[in-house]
Amino acid sequence: DWRDHEKSSIMLADLDAAIEAEMARSNVPGVAACIIKGGQTVWCNGYGHADISAEKLVTPTTPFMLASVSKTITGVALMHLVETGALGLDDPINDHLEFVVTHPSDDTSMTPRMLLSHTSGINDNWNAMGSVIVDGDSPVALGEFLEGYLTPGGTWYNESQNFVSAGVAQQSVYSNIGAALAGFLVEAVSGVPFDQYCEDHIFAPLEMGSTAWHLAGLDESEVAVPYE
Repeated sequence: DWRDHEKSSIMLADLDAAIEAEMARSNVPGVAACIIKGGQTVWCNGYGHADISAEKLVTPTTPFMLASVSKTITGVALMHLVETGALGLDDPINDHLEFVVTHPSDDTSMTPRMLLSHTSGINDNWNAMGSVIVDGDSPVALGEFLEGYLTPGGTWYNESQNFVSAGVAQQSVYSNIGAALAGFLVEAVSGVPFDQYCEDHIFAPLEMGSTAWHLAGLDESEVAVPYE
């Protein structure tokens, strides 16, 4: 009844105030937020700027670059293959890859479970990673980069910096490269490009029509500018 509606309106006003206060406290330029209940979007709002210099405001449909939050999607895609039986969490990854990934001082087989839990022994070498960062979509294919990073003689291979010295499954070390390899494993097992696999099995079923792995799949004029 109207009293429930009035109470809800007050609560959402409090939510607006809380979000705006946290943005001010943390110096966040823009936020889009939604509440989903019972499979339905029941509330959305945009706060702040998607582009400060252009004075472009955030709307509830503004696409943001998710950075490491995208690892959620990588995990879902890989686990989808596990659910279908195409991949086992404890399979040696080399059973599925066209190139061999081996720790230089530990021949223990790396597995999808290790990639997802950051225990594979693969390390982030930011000297190599920084050399391929571009403004926009990378011209280097995912598999090409990973093969060049993880196999001896590769363009970006460094035995001491690309791997954790303790070896495989000895410690948890946050690894963007390990997560990228998990994504490429999806591609290797399914025979479908990773971005297309996500579109077919995650984005389309969830009606995520403004989600893509590449800027080429979005209207760049609508994408929120990343700030640091």
